[in-house]
Amino acid sequence: MQAAIKGDEATPERLARYQIHPTMVNTWKRELLDCAPELFDSKDGKTDKSYQDDVDNLYRYIGKLTVERDFLHVSSITDEKSAPFHGRAFSPGSIHCQPVSNT
Repeated sequence: MQAAIKGDEATPERLARYQIHPTMVNTWKRELLDCAPELFDSKDGKTDKSYQDDVDNLYRYIGKLTVERDFLHVSSITDEKSAPFHGRAFSPGSIHCQPVSNT
């Protein structure tokens, strides 16, 4: 169909490639060119409102996910600071962990 609209190929070449009748290509091309402006018009504004509603819902969902991510991130940092070091003591001046004796 794109080749028919652009006129890049001759009709017989398109027909051979897609195995369709010549009348169909011309009919489709005529219908598309006649109706193309209507395809992109929103006569009653419903399309624009529907689109804006979708955008608003997506932004709302993005905001919710961002809040959840931030909460979980802060929560994981808090847990890391308050959690024991899995049986090891950490000295702030040292990069090595020492086993903690339970005696």
